[in-house]
Amino acid sequence: MCGITGWIDWETDLTQSRSILEAMMSSLFHRGPDASGVWLSSCAALGHRRLVVIDPEGAKL
Repeated sequence: MCGITGWIDWETDLTQSRSILEAMMSSLFHRGPDASGVWLSSCAALGHRRLVVIDPEGAKL
């Protein structure tokens, strides 16, 4: 099972919050040890962990 985490903050610049987001993602490692990704903008920080179940080759970027 995959996992997703993140938050939105309209008042704080989240582009410098990678370490916090990666710590949140590490708590989801058991949900998806096969791949991960991070997306940061000034008002949103999103991260995901992926568990390969179907089409492991087709899902690679």
